[in-house]
Amino acid sequence: MVVRSTGTAVSAASLLLALLWSACGEYSDRAPQLEPVSKARQVPYQPLALPEMAEGSLKYYLIAADALAHDRFAEAGVALGKLVGYADKTLQPLAATAAGARGIEELRRAFAPLSAKMLDTELPEGYAVAFCHMAFDNEGGHWMQPEGEIMNPYFGAGMLHCGAFKTRE
Repeated sequence: MVVRSTGTAVSAASLLLALLWSACGEYSDRAPQLEPVSKARQVPYQPLALPEMAEGSLKYYLIAADALAHDRFAEAGVALGKLVGYADKTLQPLAATAAGARGIEELRRAFAPLSAKMLDTELPEGYAVAFCHMAFDNEGGHWMQPEGEIMNPYFGAGMLHCGAFKTRE
């Protein structure tokens, strides 16, 4: 007698694919292996304009985060340079360090402590705090961004949508 279990096999295969697809949200004790991002793989970049938002630290922080998510080193540096002009005495040295970075990986590392301080900022409607546990060799990193699709500034196109929104405590 032959037992057919194609429904079970399809369900098992679907479950396996779902688990693999969501692996970014699962804990891993090894660092992610990232491929270099070629120009062809870059996500199309439409700079975050934020015309409704007043000039200030939050606006330029959000523009920098978006630029980093799209692997745009120069644009992120310009936004962080503008942030320095609006930053209070706590944020100013962090923003200046990030703005002075010599490469995108250095900028991403400098962006993390700036993000940690910016978390005290009250976000307007439609914006949220996100977290990627895989950033910085699984130390994790927070950032703020518009609600919607996760746009990870710490990995850029290599793992653009890795992370999850956090609830404020």
